[in-house]
Amino acid sequence: MQPHISGGFLALSCALLLVACGESGATSSSADASGLEAYDAIKVEMFDLDDGSVVALGSSDGVKVISQHLPAGASAWSEPVTVAAPEDASTCTDIDAVSTGDGIAMVIYCLDNAAGGTGTLAPSVAAAGVSGSDWDSEPLYRGFAMSEVDPGPIQVPSIASGGRAAVWITDQRVLLRWNAGEGFTRQKVRRGDDVFGDAVALTGEGRLVVARNADLLDYGKKSTRCGVEFSLEQADGTYTRELVHLGPADRRGLRCEPFNMAFGAGDANSFSVTDYGIGRAELERPDDASAYRIVSNTFDAARN
Repeated sequence: MQPHISGGFLALSCALLLVACGESGATSSSADASGLEAYDAIKVEMFDLDDGSVVALGSSDGVKVISQHLPAGASAWSEPVTVAAPEDASTCTDIDAVSTGDGIAMVIYCLDNAAGGTGTLAPSVAAAGVSGSDWDSEPLYRGFAMSEVDPGPIQVPSIASGGRAAVWITDQRVLLRWNAGEGFTRQKVRRGDDVFGDAVALTGEGRLVVARNADLLDYGKKSTRCGVEFSLEQADGTYTRELVHLGPADRRGLRCEPFNMAFGAGDANSFSVTDYGIGRAELERPDDASAYRIVSNTFDAARN
């Protein structure tokens, strides 16, 4: 099953982060089924699972996100269950979600209405689950009001094929990881760590792939590299590194940034990178055990 992503903020994510987008909508069977809630606050989104069932996500009141499940061949939706409810009763207005296999992972966007909050819309809650009825949720910025953090770029979570693991970038200092049956864990990172990067994805086995601008690895020194370094998580928790050159050193002394990096939706094996006004490259690998290769690249021509 191909990964599916949807949500109002997704249009912006697709444009800025080069994420491959899909459309959402009810299938004929789900459209005819009875018992679907009135999703007035957050418009309902439908997700087809590998077992033939359909999951509906949305919100009726803007305070909690709910889901309903329609088994394959059934004529009525299940009773709604709570996916997530922000701890400060913020008003939530949008969802970005990705699904594959029997799993769904999402970012929920809410207005920060807590004391001292800004009242601005921001990515607030991460949620994930399998089979549309067993959900875990976690605040993206636990312990902070939104006015106290820099959310960083909007990024749809990456979900492993099969849908039983997912990862979110929060504020470039913490990765939020989820595994079915285990819930959420936070992984603090520092510049120079293998898991510090501009984009992250998960392999089918749930291992991290981290991409970062190779030029930034020199930390302010004049760079001789224009490329992407991938850090690949191994079974023992260590990382191997793979550097892909996109072009020669810039003869004008310009650095190879800012990079706009993004993995394909739910896919660690496809990757895009753009340097504004300078170049764009597409990379891919046939499987998790193979090296990334350049499919198309305009960096080299731009720097000669």
